Amino acid sequence: MNKWTLIIIVILSFSCKKNPNEKFKKEQNNISTKQNKDSLEMNISDEKKTEVSPEVLFIMSFYKNYMFEYDKDEYNLKEIEIILNEYCSENFLKIYNSYEYLDYNPFINGQDYPDDFLKNLKVESSDKILENRFIIYQTYNGIDYELLQMEIIKKEGNFKINKLYTPDGSEMLSMQSDK
Repeated sequence: MNKWTLIIIVILSFSCKKNPNEKFKKEQNNISTKQNKDSLEMNISDEKKTEVSPEVLFIMSFYKNYMFEYDKDEYNLKEIEIILNEYCSENFLKIYNSYEYLDYNPFINGQDYPDDFLKNLKVESSDKILENRFIIYQTYNGIDYELLQMEIIKKEGNFKINKLYTPDGSEMLSMQSDK
């Protein structure tokens, strides 16, 4: 092998190497929001962010962090626990942790989710139900499908997820009795 071939191989190998989180970081920088009063949709584009309620931004932040970790091939349960402790109330965590096993993910109200989950995620204030409840949607082919309702409380100046409800308004998780 001559010297020039070796130099070209080395240069090409360095130019092809990318940070595995680069795509996610690039998408994070391109996330824009669309607003209808207190609603927000995750859409990848070059549009500028519009102003939305702090609660909606909190929910979107939760989903970005949670789904980023949850979407890994081998997700780290400790990292997910850190995220849940940051975003969920003590009461919710007590109920959530009372389950030894869940056959679905309550934050997506299902077992599986599409690759474009965050891109098609929409959060909307639900003033008609309760002022502190927000509706989480997934949009497909221009149609919004309600996934769940999320109750947000403010504790010591921070928002926290306090309860999850099914689309019909039934409480999704309740305290499991000690065995």
